[in-house]
Amino acid sequence: MTTIQVPIKSDVINDKDGKMASILDFPATYPAGVNQILDAAKDNDSVEVNINSGGGDVDAASEIYSELKNASQPVTVNILGMAGSSASIIAMAGDKINIAPTARIIIHKASVSDVQGNSDDLQGLVNMLSSTDSAIANIYRDRTGQDKTAIAKMMTQTTQFNADEAVENHFADEVMFENNKAPQLTNSLNDIFSDKSVDKFYKIYKKAKQYDEIQTNREKHKKSETLTDKKRAIFMQNI
Repeated sequence: MTTIQVPIKSDVINDKDGKMASILDFPATYPAGVNQILDAAKDNDSVEVNINSGGGDVDAASEIYSELKNASQPVTVNILGMAGSSASIIAMAGDKINIAPTARIIIHKASVSDVQGNSDDLQGLVNMLSSTDSAIANIYRDRTGQDKTAIAKMMTQTTQFNADEAVENHFADEVMFENNKAPQLTNSLNDIFSDKSVDKFYKIYKKAKQYDEIQTNREKHKKSETLTDKKRAIFMQNI
């Protein structure tokens, strides 16, 4: 039996952004990456999710939550530093949730950035955000057993739970290292990639890749010419 480690220790982003982060060797948490780890798990293995993240993309977090809930193996979540924003959604997937004495869980309502459009567009965004908040509240409600109205109020107020409060409110089951000296952990919230910067990156990356292919073909052509010249020289020496 093996314990499969799933690290959630960076921004939660979608698969497109995750592919870019992987190319650049940037730390990132995205659904395809988590799913790849879970696919390697055997039926008799266990899964341990270690979280220290300020969150990020709600849809990506929701997908990771679903992947963990659908895992056939038992899932233990360890909140080591911060389970903030959408990272707290992922945390709720654990069959057992442990939290370090210095760790925190932060819940709040969903938001959008780079908003523009007319009144109909903005009303559509309001409806989308309300629906998203309701879906997130359902996840917290199902895990904690608390009333959804109470959960919604906590999200509106942007509520932060320390370890004891998280256990008291059933967002976690147990405080880790209760009888030991716990390490001091710190973290900060970071901005995630914007769609514009991601699209710009892929354009530059495509051009760079094309340039590399051209250079490679040139090198192959040079090697071919050099080999031909050598063959000609050998032939001339032997006639």
